[in-house]
Amino acid sequence: MLEETIGKLGIPVQRPVAETLEDPPDPKLGDVASTVCFELAKIRREPPSEIAARIANELKPGGLVEKVEVAGGYLNFFAKLPVMSKLTLKTVRALDERYGWWERKTAKVVVEHTSINPTKPLHIGHGRNAVLGDTVSRVLRALGYRVEVQNYIDDMGRQMAETLVAYSTIQEKPKAKFDHMLGLIYASFHKNG
Repeated sequence: MLEETIGKLGIPVQRPVAETLEDPPDPKLGDVASTVCFELAKIRREPPSEIAARIANELKPGGLVEKVEVAGGYLNFFAKLPVMSKLTLKTVRALDERYGWWERKTAKVVVEHTSINPTKPLHIGHGRNAVLGDTVSRVLRALGYRVEVQNYIDDMGRQMAETLVAYSTIQEKPKAKFDHMLGLIYASFHKNG
């Protein structure tokens, strides 16, 4: 709508008008604003407010746009909220669980998170890492990426072997709960090499 109107007025546009759209700083100024008149002012050597007024006079709001107002050199667009709400609900029903998801991408993303060391006590940070990792992987899936989640919870590999060696070689075991004691001797094993 905006690009067509500018074209009818015979004003050349340097870049797509969609790139000039932004959120107004105050909702009273509309739902979307365009800065295109500031760019056109440099080309036409006219005040942005005059260009904005001329474009606004030619614009015929329709569809999702209720009205257009000029504020300085800005073109402020106000949405027809009942029409937009109806369209949004129709789209939500049609897409169901896929609403808000982007088109599938070919790129694959690996998200590795949590990876708890079984030789140390669990703490709140482990829970935080699990939540953050799961959230990041869900957001990436919604953005269309193929996501592979990797986490090594209770991986009984090298850490467990080192803990067993430390447990069998240390004469005086620290006085603590068993899982805390394992963490202490594991750390001591690495500190003393």
